[in-house]
Amino acid sequence: STATKMYLDSRRHELADATLRSHEYRLKQFNDWCEDNGIDNLNDLSGRDLHRFRVKRREDDGLATASMKGQLATLRMFLRFCVTIDAVEQDLDEKILLPKTTEEDARDRMLNADRAREILDYLEKFHYATLEHALWETLWNTGIRIGGARGLNIDNYNSDEQFLALEHKP
Repeated sequence: STATKMYLDSRRHELADATLRSHEYRLKQFNDWCEDNGIDNLNDLSGRDLHRFRVKRREDDGLATASMKGQLATLRMFLRFCVTIDAVEQDLDEKILLPKTTEEDARDRMLNADRAREILDYLEKFHYATLEHALWETLWNTGIRIGGARGLNIDNYNSDEQFLALEHKP
């Protein structure tokens, strides 16, 4: 957990808040696994341990291939940082094998237009102008991703021409 805090602190100025929270969540899974398996010193971590963690996340936790890839990619970045602070053996990060993803691994479920209208009608009637209502309206009417919507603020809205300007904000 100490190394995780150091890693997150080192990335705080490079990553968007949502990405940092995602890294924190993914590393919490690893920290919990280490604790459950009696690993309290990263110097003792081996490639076999990493493999066991991977199997646990895939089999016991049922992670989809795309989620597994994100989990392991974050762990690999964390271990690269750990190498720089002499917390793990050299090249331990290279022992993490990322799964290959295909188009079949991507979710392709769509929100039915009738269901979306029901949700929007309900929000308009009972939760008008709340954050949830505004978010649903924005997502449905623009098609932007949730991460893009999270990054929006008042400066991104052009009231004269009625558009949202998206920009990357690390």
